[in-house]
Amino acid sequence: MFKITPKEGLKVINPETMKRVSQDGIVVQSVSSFWMNRLNDGDVKIEDLSKMKTSKKRGAK
Repeated sequence: MFKITPKEGLKVINPETMKRVSQDGIVVQSVSSFWMNRLNDGDVKIEDLSKMKTSKKRGAK
């Protein structure tokens, strides 16, 4: 799963819902070519949530 958040001050539309992505971001199952293009344009930030969960577990041990 991935969390997509727009860069500060930008308005980004989610193509699946046709609604604006809030500054809190959205969670998607996979990163489509649309989101990769927005990332390459510098419009969004994409975080891999599966890696974050794994690293938190390792740090807690």
